[in-house]
Amino acid sequence: RATIILGFNGMDFDSNISTMTVTINNIELATTSNITSNNLNITAFYETPLSIDVVNGRVLLNVTAVPGAISYKIFASNGPSGTYPEVTNTGIFTPGTPNRWTETAATQGRKFFKAVAIR
Repeated sequence: RATIILGFNGMDFDSNISTMTVTINNIELATTSNITSNNLNITAFYETPLSIDVVNGRVLLNVTAVPGAISYKIFASNGPSGTYPEVTNTGIFTPGTPNRWTETAATQGRKFFKAVAIR
């Protein structure tokens, strides 16, 4: 059993990658053949602006629509430079308006939000 750690340099990319593979050189395996993975799919997230309203104590986000987007994800943090875990499932997108998201529970304290589109 082996663990492979892939690094990300933080550079933005706007295209999905569907042809990435990982190859382990045979010298590392004590065998005569390299091992190459199947294609790995990496989905690009398109950061998109949003506006925030508070309605009855719940956050309502209006995410700027991205042409060709098939879905959106929402991330939140307690501070502007904190980590932003995904919180999409703590709210709902409005049926018929896939880029409007509302928290299902009242907001506790101040939050910072980011939104991404997936094509």
